[in-house]
Amino acid sequence: MSESKVRLRAELLEARDVPAGPTIFAVGGGPGGSPRVEVFSTTTGVKVADFLAFENTFTGGVTTAIGDVNGDNVSDLIVGASVGGGPRVKVIDGRFFTTTGGTFTDGSGQINDAAVLADFFAFESTQRGGTNVATGSFIGANNADLVIGAGPGGGPRVRILDGAQITAQGRAFTSNNVNDTVANFFAFEPSFRNGITVAASPSPLGGLAFSDLVVAPGIGGGPRVRVLAGGPIAAKQLLYTSNDLGDTRADFFAFDPNLRTGLYVAAADYNRDGFVDVAVGTGPGVTATYAVYNGATISAGNFTGLGLNDVLYSFSYAGYTNGVTVGAAVILNSVNNGYLLTGIGGQGVVGQVEVSQLTAGSGFITRQTVYNLAFDPNFLGGVFVSV
Repeated sequence: MSESKVRLRAELLEARDVPAGPTIFAVGGGPGGSPRVEVFSTTTGVKVADFLAFENTFTGGVTTAIGDVNGDNVSDLIVGASVGGGPRVKVIDGRFFTTTGGTFTDGSGQINDAAVLADFFAFESTQRGGTNVATGSFIGANNADLVIGAGPGGGPRVRILDGAQITAQGRAFTSNNVNDTVANFFAFEPSFRNGITVAASPSPLGGLAFSDLVVAPGIGGGPRVRVLAGGPIAAKQLLYTSNDLGDTRADFFAFDPNLRTGLYVAAADYNRDGFVDVAVGTGPGVTATYAVYNGATISAGNFTGLGLNDVLYSFSYAGYTNGVTVGAAVILNSVNNGYLLTGIGGQGVVGQVEVSQLTAGSGFITRQTVYNLAFDPNFLGGVFVSV
C-alpha cells in the first residue's frame, strides 16, 4: 500500500467515532480435549454460545481472539487450531452470538457453516504446531486485521492479514493472494522453533492511529517480551522486519530470564489511565504466575521491566503449574476499560477463568474479582482466553 493510502486510512480512523468495546469474550479448551469454545457476554458474564470450533476428533486446543473483522460494529470471534494442528483459522460472524443472528451450531455441535466468514490456513499446511491469534488495526481501516503467530515447531513468525480482504473474499479467502497480507516477519531469531504468542493493543499507544503489537516466545522459550510500534508496520507493510530503528517500543524479560516456559501475552488499558498495559503469563512447568506491566512507563521509553513503577500487579496461583493464559475484555458497559482475563487448569483440575479488575488507589494497584467461570467440568486441562 502506498504511503498516501496509509495516511488517508489513518486520517479516516482518527476522524470516525470511537466504537463501543467488544460485546463478547471467548474461552477455548486447551490441548487434550475436544475443540470446544464457550462465548460469554461482556456485560453479564452469561454464556451465549457453546460449540466445537473444528472437527471433534481434533484435540490440540483452540486459541481465541475478538475483533470486528467485517466492519459491521459487531464483535466477531477468531479461532485458531492450537498444538498439533495445522495452521487453520476461522473467523466467525459475531451476529450469530446475538438473539437475532441465527443458530450457531449444526447437529453435531460444530459451528454452523453459515456463521463462518472465513476458514483458511495462515501458514503452510505442513506446519503442525497450530496458531496463536489476535486482532488489531494496522492499516487504519474499519475492519480489524488478524494477527497470526506460529505455534510450537514453527519459527517466531508473525503474519498480519488484512481484515478488509477477508471480508471482501469471504469463504474464498485463502491468505495466499498478495493483497491478503499486511506484514509477514520473524519477531525473534529465526532459529527459535517453539513458536510465538501474540497480542495487539485495542486502542493505540501514545495516540497513534495504529495498534501496537506484543510478542513473546512460545512454550520452551525464555520470558522475553517485545512491544512493536504499529506505525512502522503500517508504513512498511511487506517490507517490515521488526529489526529496524524505531520498530521496537520495548524489549525486556518478564520474570526470571532463565525460565524456559515461554509466555502468554495480552494488551489492554487494565488500570484505566489512558495507556495500554501488557499482561504476561507463564507457560507450563512453574507455578502459574502473571504480571501486568505499566503502559505509561512503556510509553516513556527505556523500559526494562525492572523499574519501580514498571509492574502494576502480579499474582501466582498456588498449586497450578500448567501455565496461565492471559487476555482482556471490556465488560460491565465500561467502554475502553480493559478487564483482565486469566485462564488456568491441568493437574486434574477443571479449566477455570477469572475475570478481574485492576484499580489504582493511594499509589498502589488492587485486584477485584468480578466473576469466575468454570469450563467444561469433564475437561481437566488448561484454557485459552481471548486476547
